[in-house]
Amino acid sequence: MGLESGFELTVTGFSIPEIDHVIANHRPEEPGSPQDNLLPDPAMIPRRCRPGDIYRAGPHKVICGDARDHAIVAAWTAPMR
Repeated sequence: MGLESGFELTVTGFSIPEIDHVIANHRPEEPGSPQDNLLPDPAMIPRRCRPGDIYRAGPHKVICGDARDHAIVAAWTAPMR
């Protein structure tokens, strides 16, 4: 299998057999399964803010939400109490 990116591997200073050797003999540096490093299910993480929550940060406002949602943008542009 060759690279089709147009990148010439020999410019790295390594020969093709050297690169093949490194790839073939690569071992994970950490013990255990890569599955152990997966992030938890987002539904299982307790939320600290909810969509629509607005926080004051000095003269600025920070809102939790999707900027494509017109209701969120309207809440953000409304004056704070």
